[in-house]
Amino acid sequence: MRSRFKPLWQDAWSVIDPQINAEGVHVWPFTPGFPADVRFLVFGPAREIRMNRHDYFEALYLCSGEVVYQVLDREYPLEAGDLFVIGSTLPHRMKRYPRGRVKAAVLYFLPELIRSSGNPAEEEQYLMPFLVQDPGFPHVVAARTGIPEQVFDLMKRAAAELPAQSNRGRLSVTTYLKMMLVLLVIFMLTAHVMEFGLEIEVPKVRQVKETTQELPVVSISKSGELYLNERQVNIALLAAEVRQRFPSQREVYVRADRETIYDPIAQVVSALGEAGLRVKLVTQPDDSGGRK
Repeated sequence: MRSRFKPLWQDAWSVIDPQINAEGVHVWPFTPGFPADVRFLVFGPAREIRMNRHDYFEALYLCSGEVVYQVLDREYPLEAGDLFVIGSTLPHRMKRYPRGRVKAAVLYFLPELIRSSGNPAEEEQYLMPFLVQDPGFPHVVAARTGIPEQVFDLMKRAAAELPAQSNRGRLSVTTYLKMMLVLLVIFMLTAHVMEFGLEIEVPKVRQVKETTQELPVVSISKSGELYLNERQVNIALLAAEVRQRFPSQREVYVRADRETIYDPIAQVVSALGEAGLRVKLVTQPDDSGGRK
């Protein structure tokens, strides 16, 4: 049984500010050959970190407290449970701490880690939340969407594998990272709906189009059982079954129960990816009836 991960908290100023160079660029010392890292940091008004940008992509989950982020000349308030997403071109900083010190988990990674799969179209889809940060990009994913909590869980799982020195460890971290990116893509696709006050619980949505029987759909139960279009299948035979039953398809739709643990999801994404199949997430219909 996997032991419960316990984060090591560090002072954010000591970790970040000394690495900001004269051009205002923060340079992170990634492990050579594997540019991804997760840290657990304590921020506060006593020693404020300078405005900076960086070449890596960043996602920050606010574990406790409140903070106001500044991106260029705009401000974004965050509360505990929110997620902040920033790419590699925009200067930013934590500007105000309404309730004093805050704790946050941060994910840093270079896009080259995702761009090494040899499938440019798929890679750009994964990285879309960081590549299209125009002036109207929201940057903050609210806790109420359910996405930040899931990303935080994946951050902790990735952190437990770091530093990823083995091939297995690197595959696990990359898989967790891709799962986080899928969640952020969902946020981008549904953000315009949330602006109009509709409640969306990811991965559940109010409505979903039926998937036709001609497409391969992998369903994962909350206990981790796998089904390929309603027929139970073993993870070791999954890719071969898809190839045999759907020889002309190169995309596989993956649908998981909201309470499914992440290990079987990671195994499915990994197995299909290694077989050269593209994975697409299918949201579950909400069968609870009206609004909460």
